[in-house]
Amino acid sequence: MKPASIFLLGMGALILAGCSSSAPPEEIVYEATNPAPVVEEENGMQYVYLTEGPSYFAEDSIHVREGMVVFYVTNEADKDVTLVVTPVGCRDAENALFKVNIPRGRTTTHKVEMKPGLYEYCCPINQTEWYPLEVHQR
Repeated sequence: MKPASIFLLGMGALILAGCSSSAPPEEIVYEATNPAPVVEEENGMQYVYLTEGPSYFAEDSIHVREGMVVFYVTNEADKDVTLVVTPVGCRDAENALFKVNIPRGRTTTHKVEMKPGLYEYCCPINQTEWYPLEVHQR
């Protein structure tokens, strides 16, 4: 699989409204090498599969379309972990779109309506880096 480049352009005031962190740079370039598998059913439901290890996610980017998305997160770390999704530049718990706890050795699902935009995900417990999540319009 070819490495994919994700170009995240500066976000408008709508996404950054209410963020306590500083605005992201005008352009962020992230080299994704292992995007998360996404399965889309005929009814438009999308399923994203993530695996979290001791200090990383095996999948380093997510690309979905707007609409209902079900996240399947498998915990292969040695402790309970958390998936946190926030708008780009809003890396704090107050601005999280959602947080999902995943017990050690288990897979947890979370269903959410995603709107077009640029987001990031991480695990604050494992102190993973922030990975890009891009939601495209239908």
